[in-house]
Order: sequence, then C-alpha cells, then structure tokens
Amino acid sequence: MADTDAVVVFEDVEVLDDSGGILECRHHGRPLWVNVNQLAPGTTVRRKGDRGRLVIPRWLADTLAWNHPSPPLPAPERERKS
Repeated sequence: MADTDAVVVFEDVEVLDDSGGILECRHHGRPLWVNVNQLAPGTTVRRKGDRGRLVIPRWLADTLAWNHPSPPLPAPERERKS
C-alpha cells in the first residue's frame, strides 16, 4: 500500500451531528470533525447517533494530529447544551 493510500482506523466513534457534510464525532472523549468526502472504505458511521468505526486517510489524521491515540479523557461534569 502506498503512503497516499494509508488510513487510520478509529474504533468506538460516536457521531454527535451530521449536518452540512461534516460529521461531528467523539472518540474516547476527544472531538473529531471530518468531511464525509474523506471517509475511507471500512467506515461504519455515517449519521447522527451511529457508533462504530471511522476510517480516514493517514494524511488527514497527520494534519489534524489524530494519528496518535490518547488515553480517554475524564467525562465532563456537565453535558453540552445544544
């Protein structure tokens, strides 16, 4: 696989919103926003409420510093208001 074809896989991703062609996601407490045009084959999340696998190109993960797993963050004391 060429470097341009490399992907990063995030498991247990929750989609919080799916408006305007952008998925607003959460992965172990970290926010992730990704354009639906950047979803790679193998992605199982597509719309608000989905939970599963998010697959994105490695170049995007590198650009957004999402390629290095981080430990889960503590749960917020209050839920975000919409």
